[in-house]
Amino acid sequence: MDDVLEAISAKLDRVLAILDAKSAKQQNDRDRIKQKREEAAAEIAKKRGAIVVDSLAGTFVSDDRLPYRKWAHVCLEFDCAREFLRWVVHEYLDSYHCRQDGRKRMIARNGNYWKVYKSCGSEMLLSPADMFGGTIVKWDTMLEVQMLKWCFKHVGPMLRLLVNEDRLEFVHGEEHLPWDDEKVNGEVGKPLNLEPRWWRKSARFQETMLASIAPYGRSYVRTSLGSLLIDVEKRVLERPETQLLFKGIYCALREGVMNRTTHDEWMKRRNLEACVQRGVESYHKENKQIVAEQFMQRLKRDNTIRLGIQIATQAREEDDMQVAIHRSIKEV
Repeated sequence: MDDVLEAISAKLDRVLAILDAKSAKQQNDRDRIKQKREEAAAEIAKKRGAIVVDSLAGTFVSDDRLPYRKWAHVCLEFDCAREFLRWVVHEYLDSYHCRQDGRKRMIARNGNYWKVYKSCGSEMLLSPADMFGGTIVKWDTMLEVQMLKWCFKHVGPMLRLLVNEDRLEFVHGEEHLPWDDEKVNGEVGKPLNLEPRWWRKSARFQETMLASIAPYGRSYVRTSLGSLLIDVEKRVLERPETQLLFKGIYCALREGVMNRTTHDEWMKRRNLEACVQRGVESYHKENKQIVAEQFMQRLKRDNTIRLGIQIATQAREEDDMQVAIHRSIKEV
């Protein structure tokens, strides 16, 4: 009887080992297929220009890998600042591809909250009012909306390529000088490469873009009392012009995050694809100019070094010849 039980136990062990090996093989096959699928998705993301990362981190941190200069060129082609803000936040969300899960986004809905990522990579949940502001704009909390911090970190680098903030004090301050006045240039320096195009934009466009990084940067709002510097003072934030301005900014940013599935349709309906295309072409044109200038500078530097080496070689050869002549004279 014991021999029969041992035989049955041995057979059972063999069957279980076969089943375990089969299950392990199936799991390995699933993992291999998943890895290949993830690698293929990452390659596709790289081809379209996305930043491939192992995990998402730093929603409210500037990233040098993002094309801020290209977005600055595109910004100058838009006529409405709120449309640009909606477009750029959508581009930002599409700029990252997570290997762990390609569906993850830097800003995503999580139930009744919005999920963002800290610098360390941990997740943080924010209420809709904290993220995009409430339905009623209150002066004492309107600048605490988290998307203003996002704008400061990601729209701010673009604005620094478009306008010198030190000029705003002369243009919107008590003096009301032209932006390219000689006195202004003497105080703040020469205009930036893209700055002339920036000052040709409408006052509303400039006002909205600069207000998107308030109170972290210098920005002004036009009111019935004149141009006021946006800060934390009650007399500025209680103005209906100020509240209407920020409500439009919050609405544009929220629509850019929420309406991702209808983004292409919205772009076609608003005829914005041509604006983006012109901005990209302008960016590539400037890039070619920069590369050409760097090449000419490097060529001049190399020619200077080559000329110096040639002069030194000639001097050494002349010195060697003089030494040879002097020795021959001594031998004679």
